Amino acid sequence: MNLRVSSRTIGPCGFGRVGLFAVLLSLGPILPLPATGASIQEETLVEPAARSLESAAAYHYIRAYQAEILGDFDGALAAYDEAVAADPESAFLRMQHAQLLLRRGRPQEAVRLAEEALRIVPGHVPAMLFLGQVYGSTKRTDEAIDLYRRILKIDPKREEVLFYLGSLLASKKEYAAALDLFRKVIELNPQSIMGHHSLGRLYAEMGLFEDAARHLDETVRLKPNYEAARVSLGLTYEILERFADAEKQYKAAIEINPHNNEIRERLAQVYVRQKSLGAALEQLQQMAGFDPDNLDVHYKMGLIYADQKEYDNAVSQFRLVLAGRPDDVRTRTVLAAILEEMNDNDGALAEYKEILVRNPGEYNAWVRTGMIHSRTSRPKEAEAAFRGAIEKFPKKGDLYLYLGLVQMQEKQTAAAIETFTRGTEADDKNADLFFQLGAACEKEGRAECVVRSMETAIRVNPKHADALNFLGYTLAERGERLDEALDLIRRALAEKPDNGYYVDSLGWAYFQKGMLEEALAELKRAAELVREDPVIREHLGDVYLRKGMREEARGEWMRSLGLDPKNEKLRNKFREAGFGDPPSASPNGSRSSGEGSSLVSPVDAMVLR
Repeated sequence: MNLRVSSRTIGPCGFGRVGLFAVLLSLGPILPLPATGASIQEETLVEPAARSLESAAAYHYIRAYQAEILGDFDGALAAYDEAVAADPESAFLRMQHAQLLLRRGRPQEAVRLAEEALRIVPGHVPAMLFLGQVYGSTKRTDEAIDLYRRILKIDPKREEVLFYLGSLLASKKEYAAALDLFRKVIELNPQSIMGHHSLGRLYAEMGLFEDAARHLDETVRLKPNYEAARVSLGLTYEILERFADAEKQYKAAIEINPHNNEIRERLAQVYVRQKSLGAALEQLQQMAGFDPDNLDVHYKMGLIYADQKEYDNAVSQFRLVLAGRPDDVRTRTVLAAILEEMNDNDGALAEYKEILVRNPGEYNAWVRTGMIHSRTSRPKEAEAAFRGAIEKFPKKGDLYLYLGLVQMQEKQTAAAIETFTRGTEADDKNADLFFQLGAACEKEGRAECVVRSMETAIRVNPKHADALNFLGYTLAERGERLDEALDLIRRALAEKPDNGYYVDSLGWAYFQKGMLEEALAELKRAAELVREDPVIREHLGDVYLRKGMREEARGEWMRSLGLDPKNEKLRNKFREAGFGDPPSASPNGSRSSGEGSSLVSPVDAMVLR
């Protein structure tokens, strides 16, 4: 069994290159903006001309300040109202009032006061900074950008404004302008941690992951305990498929925050990508210790146990998941597949039954139920399962294929022909259905149906090797359209060069054309590829007899009869050639065509002749 653990099964959502990029972006904006109600950076405000507050306003301001210190925020807000009323021209009071309103979750009133402060003092940088941050966090992006640009005209080296403006421009995908701003930060301060981090995140957003890694690496060099930067760098290394480097960053992040299960999950994913399943399992076990109710962790542990063929442990993990999530079809399906691998067919059937009780439209459960019954020699149950599936999915051609193969195994050829025919009507693009229809018709001696079905299979899929060979051999056997037969068989061999049966078909077509040397060479090669096939041995005998090599012919025919002693046609040919009565032989094999084999792979069950 190959339940290969991959990034599509173990990761949060199956991260490929694009998926990891999405995770990187999901960490937030390049420079997170304060949410509404968050504390905004405060500055000491100086009124124009160093104007002092009116005495009454100063009194109420002191009251507000004291109330705020004591935690009486309603009292502080009331005092600020009185202070602003006492000195209506004070931008300072309005900004102090606005700060508290924002902290108390009243952003609209805070914005109104800040806008009034800006009208009083049009170049008031703190008011513009305050409004820019609030606008940026409330989706008024263009207004925030305008304010930040006004601030930079007054103070072009203001670092936090360069960050905020760059972040907003990046959110609008104005990457070139954002890059210029972040680069300016690093120009002003080469040791700027946020400068390198923001630039690294922006490069990642632009898909320039090598550049992103360079700046994120500089970030963690400047601040080794910066958890978010290490996670960003780890994700970037994953995208670059530098898994050992990603592992190093995630390990460092876990040292900073040992209880961060999201980082452990990424580290487990990296171990899986490096095929270090034991190390991945160790991380998942740690996660389960921190969060024992996280059923997704147990599911992933089950996948790893299954990949390591520790099926009992895998089953335990999946049953634990199902105890908490009995309707989890994904987990129940994997559990059923593992039980099949353990040859617990009844257990697997019970799980598929549970799936169908919960979701009768689960296609795979119908198919696997039929397959198990077929494999365990329960044809009636298999037929019932496939018929039930056809009722649910009447346009699914493969279901008719599976049902028809069960009928062929039970020697119900006429019923199988009817089933395959219905299948081709439901799905006229299914080459395997046409192939099986032709093979079934051949058993019934319906020559026109054979040719027509095989030709249709080839038209639907020009590289259908079995159909190419079957039709080519059929034409060669009849001695008809021999050049076309050779072409068909060669096309089959182009798909499967070492298929001994196809090589035999080629040799037989050469024989029918009278090209005996070519026929002998190909048939000898076929006998090397398929050592115990009665038809190949009979064909070799035919060539030897035509070439006058009677002893060799007799020997090959004897080998053929040893493999298929009931071949009366060959026995008669043996006598007619003057070799007398052939000795009886115990059958020890027959030309295998795939009949009677498991239905696990329907194509493997197709007859080759």
